[in-house]
Amino acid sequence: MFPPREENCGRLDGVAMSENPTPPIKRTEVLVPGQAPKEITNVEITSAKEPWAEYELSDGTRVKAKLVIVEIGRVEGEFDEAGNPRYAVKATLIMHPEVPEALKKKAEK
Repeated sequence: MFPPREENCGRLDGVAMSENPTPPIKRTEVLVPGQAPKEITNVEITSAKEPWAEYELSDGTRVKAKLVIVEIGRVEGEFDEAGNPRYAVKATLIMHPEVPEALKKKAEK
């Protein structure tokens, strides 16, 4: 998720080593411009549901999109107004458009 520090316990390049059956805690440090470095503790994702969101546009295009979270880390010592810990998320957006033929570029011959 972020450049690893010394506390990368039991992992090699972010991959759990086979002799360690339980996932180790991976701690990293994040540099945020204008702020002190933040310590992040990665939290293993044990279950996920990532449904597609579907949108119909006025030009007839249908767009399907979903956010796929790759890693989640708890920001140590930071909490929101309700007392919940803050989390840092590494994610990617996947998008699939279904475009009407009239809007597509014609193939060059």
